[in-house]
Amino acid sequence: MPLFLPKDLEQKWLLPNLSDAEIQEILNFEMPSEALEYHPVFTIRSPKPHPDGGCKTDPYGWQNLPPLGVDSNTLELF
Repeated sequence: MPLFLPKDLEQKWLLPNLSDAEIQEILNFEMPSEALEYHPVFTIRSPKPHPDGGCKTDPYGWQNLPPLGVDSNTLELF
């Protein structure tokens, strides 16, 4: 699971002598979902090229992709 941190906590995370309580405070941080930018991608884990020649992290328009948070038909995509 990635750890997304705002700049102040990012700088604190890099300090060499954090206490267990300070580490736990950082690990308990939750980035608000509205602060994240997201979009579907083709693949980032395989050597397959992006179908339109773009970068692996470029948006990809999967057909029949359910809206974010709706998982009922996800298996039909694969």
